[in-house]
Amino acid sequence: MIEGLKLWINSMLCIGIFVLFIKLVIPKNNLKKYIYSMIGIITIITVISPITKFFKNNTIEESLNQVINNISDTSVSSKVENSNINKYQDLNNQAVKMGFIEKLKEDIITKLENKDVVVKDVEVSMNNEYEISKINIKIEKYSTSLKDSDSVSNFIKNEYDIDIDKVKVRGE
Repeated sequence: MIEGLKLWINSMLCIGIFVLFIKLVIPKNNLKKYIYSMIGIITIITVISPITKFFKNNTIEESLNQVINNISDTSVSSKVENSNINKYQDLNNQAVKMGFIEKLKEDIITKLENKDVVVKDVEVSMNNEYEISKINIKIEKYSTSLKDSDSVSNFIKNEYDIDIDKVKVRGE
Protein backbone atom coordinates (compact mmCIF):
# COMPACT_ATOMS: atom_id res chain seq x y z
CA MET A 1 0.00 0.00 0.00
CA ILE A 2 2.84 2.38 0.85
CA GLU A 3 4.62 1.40 -2.36
CA GLY A 4 1.49 2.32 -4.31
CA LEU A 5 1.39 5.68 -2.55
CA LYS A 6 5.03 6.30 -3.48
CA LEU A 7 4.29 5.49 -7.12
CA TRP A 8 1.28 7.81 -7.10
CA ILE A 9 3.31 10.66 -5.62
CA ASN A 10 6.05 10.10 -8.20
CA SER A 11 3.51 10.19 -11.02
CA MET A 12 2.01 13.44 -9.62
CA LEU A 13 5.48 15.00 -9.52
CA CYS A 14 6.16 13.89 -13.11
CA ILE A 15 2.88 15.42 -14.25
CA GLY A 16 3.76 18.65 -12.44
CA ILE A 17 7.12 18.82 -14.21
CA PHE A 18 5.42 17.94 -17.52
CA VAL A 19 2.87 20.75 -17.05
CA LEU A 20 5.63 23.26 -16.32
CA PHE A 21 7.53 22.17 -19.40
CA ILE A 22 4.41 22.42 -21.59
CA LYS A 23 3.66 25.93 -20.26
CA LEU A 24 7.13 27.03 -21.30
CA VAL A 25 6.92 25.48 -24.78
CA ILE A 26 3.32 26.29 -25.82
CA PRO A 27 3.04 29.25 -28.15
CA LYS A 28 0.46 31.93 -27.35
CA ASN A 29 -2.27 31.00 -29.79
CA ASN A 30 -5.73 29.42 -29.93
CA LEU A 31 -4.44 25.90 -29.23
CA LYS A 32 -3.36 26.88 -25.74
CA LYS A 33 -6.79 26.33 -24.12
CA TYR A 34 -7.17 22.87 -25.72
CA ILE A 35 -3.75 21.77 -24.56
CA TYR A 36 -4.53 22.94 -21.02
CA SER A 37 -7.80 20.98 -21.14
CA MET A 38 -5.92 17.80 -22.10
CA ILE A 39 -3.40 18.37 -19.31
CA GLY A 40 -6.28 18.80 -16.83
CA ILE A 41 -7.87 15.52 -17.93
CA ILE A 42 -4.54 13.67 -17.59
CA THR A 43 -4.06 15.17 -14.12
CA ILE A 44 -7.56 14.13 -13.01
CA ILE A 45 -6.99 10.59 -14.28
CA THR A 46 -3.68 10.41 -12.39
CA VAL A 47 -5.28 11.64 -9.17
CA ILE A 48 -8.22 9.23 -9.39
CA SER A 49 -6.35 6.12 -10.62
CA PRO A 50 -5.28 4.79 -7.17
CA ILE A 51 -8.86 5.02 -5.93
CA THR A 52 -10.20 3.08 -8.90
CA LYS A 53 -7.48 0.42 -8.49
CA PHE A 54 -8.39 0.10 -4.82
CA PHE A 55 -12.08 -0.60 -5.54
CA LYS A 56 -11.39 -2.59 -8.72
CA ASN A 57 -9.32 -5.28 -6.98
CA ASN A 58 -11.71 -5.91 -4.06
CA THR A 59 -15.25 -5.32 -3.06
CA ILE A 60 -15.93 -2.40 -0.74
CA GLU A 61 -16.38 -4.75 2.25
CA GLU A 62 -13.06 -6.48 1.62
CA SER A 63 -11.34 -3.13 1.19
CA LEU A 64 -12.75 -1.82 4.47
CA ASN A 65 -11.81 -5.05 6.31
CA GLN A 66 -8.29 -4.79 4.91
CA VAL A 67 -8.00 -1.18 6.11
CA ILE A 68 -9.37 -2.10 9.56
CA ASN A 69 -6.91 -5.01 9.84
CA ASN A 70 -4.05 -2.70 8.91
CA ILE A 71 -5.18 -0.26 11.61
CA SER A 72 -5.35 -3.10 14.18
CA ASP A 73 -1.85 -4.26 13.26
CA THR A 74 -0.60 -0.71 13.63
CA SER A 75 -2.24 -0.32 17.05
CA VAL A 76 -0.44 -3.46 18.30
CA SER A 77 2.87 -2.16 17.03
CA SER A 78 2.07 1.27 18.45
CA LYS A 79 1.57 -0.30 21.90
CA VAL A 80 5.06 -1.78 21.64
CA GLU A 81 6.39 1.60 20.45
CA ASN A 82 4.57 3.35 23.32
CA SER A 83 6.24 1.06 25.87
CA ASN A 84 9.61 1.88 24.28
CA ILE A 85 8.74 5.57 24.30
CA ASN A 86 7.79 5.37 28.00
CA LYS A 87 11.09 3.64 28.78
CA TYR A 88 13.04 6.34 26.96
CA GLN A 89 10.98 9.09 28.58
CA ASP A 90 11.83 7.63 32.01
CA LEU A 91 15.51 7.54 31.10
CA ASN A 92 15.27 11.10 29.79
CA ASN A 93 13.52 12.27 32.96
CA GLN A 94 16.23 10.65 35.08
CA ALA A 95 18.94 12.30 32.98
CA VAL A 96 17.25 15.69 33.31
CA LYS A 97 16.88 15.19 37.06
CA MET A 98 20.54 14.22 37.46
CA GLY A 99 21.63 17.15 35.29
CA PHE A 100 19.55 19.54 37.38
CA ILE A 101 21.00 18.15 40.60
CA GLU A 102 24.56 18.50 39.30
CA LYS A 103 23.97 22.10 38.17
CA LEU A 104 22.37 22.94 41.51
CA LYS A 105 25.39 21.49 43.37
CA GLU A 106 27.77 23.51 41.21
CA ASP A 107 25.71 26.65 41.75
CA ILE A 108 25.60 26.18 45.53
CA ILE A 109 29.36 25.63 45.64
CA THR A 110 30.00 28.69 43.45
CA LYS A 111 27.74 30.96 45.50
CA LEU A 112 29.25 29.83 48.78
CA GLU A 113 32.79 30.20 47.44
CA ASN A 114 31.91 33.73 46.35
CA LYS A 115 31.14 34.34 50.04
CA ASP A 116 34.60 32.89 50.93
CA VAL A 117 33.16 29.66 52.32
CA VAL A 118 35.17 26.52 51.52
CA VAL A 119 32.76 23.71 50.62
CA LYS A 120 33.83 20.10 50.97
CA ASP A 121 30.71 18.38 49.61
CA VAL A 122 27.10 19.02 48.60
CA GLU A 123 24.37 16.38 48.38
CA VAL A 124 20.98 17.16 46.86
CA SER A 125 17.94 14.87 47.04
CA MET A 126 14.91 15.39 44.83
CA ASN A 127 11.53 13.66 44.59
CA ASN A 128 9.76 12.61 41.37
CA GLU A 129 7.97 15.96 41.06
CA TYR A 130 11.34 17.72 40.81
CA GLU A 131 10.98 19.24 44.27
CA ILE A 132 14.10 19.46 46.39
CA SER A 133 13.59 17.26 49.44
CA LYS A 134 17.00 17.70 51.12
CA ILE A 135 20.29 19.55 50.73
CA ASN A 136 23.28 18.41 52.80
CA ILE A 137 26.31 20.69 52.76
CA LYS A 138 29.68 19.88 54.34
CA ILE A 139 31.70 23.00 55.06
CA GLU A 140 35.45 22.88 55.44
CA LYS A 141 35.91 26.53 56.43
CA TYR A 142 33.42 29.30 57.20
CA SER A 143 33.90 32.95 56.21
CA THR A 144 33.52 36.23 58.06
CA SER A 145 30.10 36.88 56.51
CA LEU A 146 28.81 33.32 56.94
CA LYS A 147 30.21 32.38 60.35
CA ASP A 148 28.28 29.21 61.21
CA SER A 149 25.97 26.54 59.87
CA ASP A 150 22.82 28.55 60.66
CA SER A 151 23.99 31.53 58.59
CA VAL A 152 24.86 29.22 55.67
CA SER A 153 21.43 27.55 55.97
CA ASN A 154 19.72 30.94 55.91
CA PHE A 155 21.81 32.00 52.93
CA ILE A 156 20.80 28.86 50.97
CA LYS A 157 17.17 29.31 52.04
CA ASN A 158 17.13 32.88 50.76
CA GLU A 159 19.01 32.13 47.53
CA TYR A 160 16.88 29.18 46.45
CA ASP A 161 13.61 29.83 48.29
CA ILE A 162 13.80 26.47 50.05
CA ASP A 163 12.31 25.56 53.39
CA ILE A 164 15.09 25.82 56.00
CA ASP A 165 14.18 22.37 57.38
CA LYS A 166 15.40 20.86 54.09
CA VAL A 167 18.87 22.42 54.39
CA LYS A 168 21.41 20.69 56.64
CA VAL A 169 24.88 22.25 57.06
CA ARG A 170 27.75 20.57 58.89
CA GLY A 171 31.16 21.98 59.58
CA GLU A 172 34.28 19.83 59.70
